[in-house]
Amino acid sequence: MRPTLRQLDAFVGVARRGSFTAAAAEIGLSQPALSQAISQLEAGLGVLLIQRTARSAYLTAEGEFLLPAAERILTELDSVVRDLRESGRTRRSRLMVGAMPSLAVGLMPHVMRRFAADHDRISVVLEDAQSEVLYRRVEEGQLDLAFSSRLAERPGVDFASLLHDRFNLVVPQAHPLAGRRFVRWRDLEEEPLIGFAGGTGTRSDLIRALSRAGIGLRPVMELAFSSTILGMVEAGLGVAALTSLSLPPIAHPGFAVVRLTEPVISREIGIVTASQRPRTPAAEAFIKVAVDYAATFSAEAALG
Repeated sequence: MRPTLRQLDAFVGVARRGSFTAAAAEIGLSQPALSQAISQLEAGLGVLLIQRTARSAYLTAEGEFLLPAAERILTELDSVVRDLRESGRTRRSRLMVGAMPSLAVGLMPHVMRRFAADHDRISVVLEDAQSEVLYRRVEEGQLDLAFSSRLAERPGVDFASLLHDRFNLVVPQAHPLAGRRFVRWRDLEEEPLIGFAGGTGTRSDLIRALSRAGIGLRPVMELAFSSTILGMVEAGLGVAALTSLSLPPIAHPGFAVVRLTEPVISREIGIVTASQRPRTPAAEAFIKVAVDYAATFSAEAALG
């Protein structure tokens, strides 16, 4: 039967202090527990290690033989534990995060800046891709988490709602609708609309919402990225419906943004994680920062 670390710790403590009472106080054990650990060690080895007297304790020849090895084992263990703790403090963790292109511009800079302020030992690697790609990469374990619009339910991933991102109308500055405060969706039925390409979560959200309202819009072109759409609008080739997070953070001289209403339509943005894979502490910390920021974003949208 192999000695346990607790037994060796008790044995070395008594050997160094020459007293069961003093050793128990140093180790943090009760004296009965210390005596039991020594007795179990002796029973397991089949030898007497410590000779007890009324006032002191001293090692037998067998105890003297065991002491150097026991001290070496405990010293090496202390060194390993110390090195592991130091490694944990200095080692940088890496977190793989995915985001839709519009979120990579409109959401992630704010979340990543806040996260880095309190977690400078965690390196965040950001990948931008469409929702379908993000779902697949999370499911396959290539991403720890992703920020995406909601797609159809999948058994391999979980979707946790984060915020609702409202659609706005983007028109050239010289457009007749540019000076309006609100524009109805039906007012766009005769406008050349520049829309998102098929396969994007944003397009799916918009089509479903307009279909429920009985509104049909026919885009003159369909593009994958909001930056490309904005370029087309600025060139005067049409108007577009983009969400708040897809828009530049400051006013742009090339186009105007107008609120769309009747109905108010938003896309649902959420956090995609793998169903069967536990989240790392780094992922949990990143999600918390994102949730805190989303609450601020939602409050600002409500005030707007």
